[in-house]
Amino acid sequence: MKTLLVLLILFTGTIFVPALSALDYGGTMENETAAIQQPFTEFTQYNKFLFWVDTDLGKHLKFRSAASVSLSTFTPHVYADFDSLTLSGEFSHVPGGATLFTFQLGRFAYSDPSRRVFSQDLDGIQFAFTYPLAQLEMTLGYTGLINKLYADPIMSKYDYSDYEDNSKIFASPRVLTALNLKFPELFARQTPELSVLIQTDMRPYFQNVVQPGDSSAPPGGGGRVDTQYYGLGISGPLVENLFYSLYGYLGAGQMLTYQAVDPSVSTTGMAYEYNPILGSMIDANLHYFIPQFFHTAVSGQFLWASGDSSQNTYYEGNTSGTFTSFLPVDGETLGLAFTPQASNLAAFVLGVSAKPFADQRGLISSL
Repeated sequence: MKTLLVLLILFTGTIFVPALSALDYGGTMENETAAIQQPFTEFTQYNKFLFWVDTDLGKHLKFRSAASVSLSTFTPHVYADFDSLTLSGEFSHVPGGATLFTFQLGRFAYSDPSRRVFSQDLDGIQFAFTYPLAQLEMTLGYTGLINKLYADPIMSKYDYSDYEDNSKIFASPRVLTALNLKFPELFARQTPELSVLIQTDMRPYFQNVVQPGDSSAPPGGGGRVDTQYYGLGISGPLVENLFYSLYGYLGAGQMLTYQAVDPSVSTTGMAYEYNPILGSMIDANLHYFIPQFFHTAVSGQFLWASGDSSQNTYYEGNTSGTFTSFLPVDGETLGLAFTPQASNLAAFVLGVSAKPFADQRGLISSL
């Protein structure tokens, strides 16, 4: 943590240099205060100071960076990290038929099309190609260098144990490989998408994990969790001001299971073995806009994710056979008060928002 704070101090010290051409720098402060009663009333605080420096590097390249310091009631100390540290490029009419080629290198935000499987920062590289009828995006990234209090894909018992350990700084060590193919407004203004995500647990390369055939595990210990996701989606307008999106994912992989085995494997008749994962998830959304009535938006969402009747805990809780719960890496949750991941869940959410002062900008500025 001291190293991260030193890096942050060195970084923020650069934002007060004299303004240069195509250089943008600044900072923001965010505060959230809440009153919670469960069962006793208490006040919680969240404070975040963010600083950024962005600059153009010639005609095709840009450098973007942002670092922040945060303090929360629920964390034991001040924590800091880079929110972004990215070199990006944009090139038009490249060889191979693409009308546009872009890339990102460094730390950047990534999410799958539904945002339910994965939605957080990555350290890695991303290439995107735009063709007349399609957009192809390829991403490769690593999560293990991010402060765990900023983003942490908790998928195994070891992940959870490290998250609870205040001496551990970094997030779970996982590699994400993703491929997304989109066909913008292919027919009737509808946009179909295909996506594949492969998540590889790198923990076995850093420490000992429970192996198949072991009859016991250390406290808080478990095995590796590798997963793959295959998704289909479509989005677009239905009628004027009414839009929808529909995504479906099949999740596969493997997970360690403590189950009955042949006595030749374990004298106790019980041991750890890797069993397959096979789950599914559906995310459907409707959005209706009423701009003439205070810019009102009405939204409805249905989220369903498969479960497993034999599951006894969320982390590596399979007890027999194929694990049928859908297991996301680190996707967006449903909301602020009810925040489950898309696993063993069926939920319907209705929302209404309005912007009554959206047309009063002139009045507000004059005041």
